[in-house]
Amino acid sequence: MANDHGVPDGKSEHEWELEMANELIGYANAKLNDGVNPLTIAAGLRHAAANFSAFASIHVENGNINVATKLEEFQAMLEYYGKRHGESRKPLTGLEQLVETVKNQ
Repeated sequence: MANDHGVPDGKSEHEWELEMANELIGYANAKLNDGVNPLTIAAGLRHAAANFSAFASIHVENGNINVATKLEEFQAMLEYYGKRHGESRKPLTGLEQLVETVKNQ
């Protein structure tokens, strides 16, 4: 049964959002393991997000798509996750840098 926020009882809307996001990341990781380019996977997820966001806006928000608000939300999330991934990325050692240079030549 749904609560006042339109999500099943027992979890907050934010908890549902994170659970769905993690399920999509699991799908993306499976595609990554299949050898699909990560940039292609990211583009596919953006297509899906845009498509479903438009659907939800048209059918739930009385046909209004506030594109500026959606872009602000996406930008904030992208910046947040960009910082998180940047912090977890360790600098390359000298040998790793040399290997990367040779691979790119």
